[in-house]
Amino acid sequence: MSRGPQITEFERDFIRIGFAKNIQNATIARALGRTPAAVGQQIKMMKEKGTIENLPMVFIVDDVAESILKWAKRDGQ
Repeated sequence: MSRGPQITEFERDFIRIGFAKNIQNATIARALGRTPAAVGQQIKMMKEKGTIENLPMVFIVDDVAESILKWAKRDGQ
């Protein structure tokens, strides 16, 4: 049983983008307000299901990746 709120599909898309752009789990987690372990678990599950490469609207991927890095920097380091 999970301890925190369920990861939303919107958050999974952010995780997929971060993974595709080689952004560290801790950075993705900081941007989403989640733990690195939660992000790592989602990545593992998406790899097992074969959905890790299902990027949303590929024309926004670079912008979202840039936002992840900005949010993480602003919120943590």
